[in-house]
Amino acid sequence: MMSVRHVVVVWCLAWAAASAADEATVDEMQSSLVVSQLVLSHQSEVLQLLVNATETTLRILMKEISCPPPYTRVLDECFFVSKKKLSHSDARTHCQGMGGDLATPRNPYALVSYLYDRGVTFAWLGATDANSAEWRWFDGRLISADLWMRKPDMTEPSGKDDRGKAEDCCEMWADYHPPLNDAVCNDLKIFVCQFNQVK
Repeated sequence: MMSVRHVVVVWCLAWAAASAADEATVDEMQSSLVVSQLVLSHQSEVLQLLVNATETTLRILMKEISCPPPYTRVLDECFFVSKKKLSHSDARTHCQGMGGDLATPRNPYALVSYLYDRGVTFAWLGATDANSAEWRWFDGRLISADLWMRKPDMTEPSGKDDRGKAEDCCEMWADYHPPLNDAVCNDLKIFVCQFNQVK
């Protein structure tokens, strides 16, 4: 049988061994904590650099696509909607006098929404088939076939109106889907000008 003295000695030895193990564990935990803090600090610096770079890029982009008065930005394009009605050719001349041209939207449905919100039912855009068998925007792009109106009795572009007059100029209907229609170029309509930033 162990004496009390032996029990106390064994207990002291066991406590000393446990304390040494605890100190080693505490040291490991402190080292891990220091490493984690360093990693988080580095990640925080990298994240701040990314945030700063993103803010700078956004400021540059916003400056690049800012629109001069009286044009208004719609997505990344600048438009002006007239209040007066002109023929297609007169509308184009007017837009060119404002430093732009009749609109050739790259995001047609954004322009549809913009017109609709302003109560504009239809307006001239910058496209024609007068000099070609194909419908093209004034910037040279072909007009996508899925942008033309489809009616129960005909699909646009139809080529002639009910009076038999040639329809060689493009208009957009804000309350119709798809929105494009061919119309007689001499008809008087509201029009949309577009300002194109110099790249």
